[in-house]
Amino acid sequence: MLRKTRRTAKQRAWLKVKQRAPIGVPSRPSRRATDRQTHNVQKRLTHDLVWARDACCRYCHGYRTDYTPDQMHHDPPLSATRGRPPEERTNTRTCVRVCVACHAELTGTVGRKMTTQFLSDRGFDGPIKGVMLT
Repeated sequence: MLRKTRRTAKQRAWLKVKQRAPIGVPSRPSRRATDRQTHNVQKRLTHDLVWARDACCRYCHGYRTDYTPDQMHHDPPLSATRGRPPEERTNTRTCVRVCVACHAELTGTVGRKMTTQFLSDRGFDGPIKGVMLT
């Protein structure tokens, strides 16, 4: 025997809207989709602010460039800040403009490894220094 499920008033109202709507009306976006959209907007805004702040790579000052587009580096990485609000994950204090060569060293994808030493408590908004690890 099938049991009838009870719907909330909000669910019943939405069902009425969908039943009266023409075929192909999309359903509401999921929370995950709206969170992703919010994060993409914050990421784009931060990218524009970082590019306005930094004229070139903050580590080599553009001397190692091979004319590839610069990249944005996050410290701490996005994987370490999962679950936090977008404004906390991606902002000018945690992001910096770097060239491809310096970004490879910062992330450890090449033989040499570089880390960031913050010279003030303002993060990347203040002075920084790249330190090579052996």
